Amino acid sequence: MVRRKDRAARGAAAAPDHKMRHLRGVLLAGRRQDGGPRPGRDPLVVPAPQTMPDGPLGEAVRQGLSIVNATKAALPDNVGNALNCASCHLNGGTVANAAPFVGLWGVFPEYFARSGRVETLADRINDCFARSMNGRPIAVDGDPMRAILAYIAWLSTGVPTGASVEG
Repeated sequence: MVRRKDRAARGAAAAPDHKMRHLRGVLLAGRRQDGGPRPGRDPLVVPAPQTMPDGPLGEAVRQGLSIVNATKAALPDNVGNALNCASCHLNGGTVANAAPFVGLWGVFPEYFARSGRVETLADRINDCFARSMNGRPIAVDGDPMRAILAYIAWLSTGVPTGASVEG
């Protein structure tokens, strides 16, 4: 029998097989067993920064990017730990296989078995604030939520509604 402290000292080598299989599944999500992309998925293409719109919408997109990268600093009353959105959604949600935001705009609303209801993207974002960041939801009609949604919508430019994106 391996004691918990012994397992921790050995690190990942001590992880049970089912955890390693899960991790491998997460890392290979969106890939065929031969390593190629799954058919029916659009490529993950991040829009160039210079394509951010001008005016109030562009300001909201830039504010959303800022909030995603520095969530704890931007919304300290809503984040109960030291995480930022970019702690899980790497590089502002632009990295394949790291919970990208690209294409996310077009797959909501969506049914979630955990809540037993159809949820909007704003609901899902607030679920992250409450669960992953051990904090409090942000106002659905407030400027921070509008900014995060504007950023995700901009990242989803060119991705057909309802399409799955590789990664």
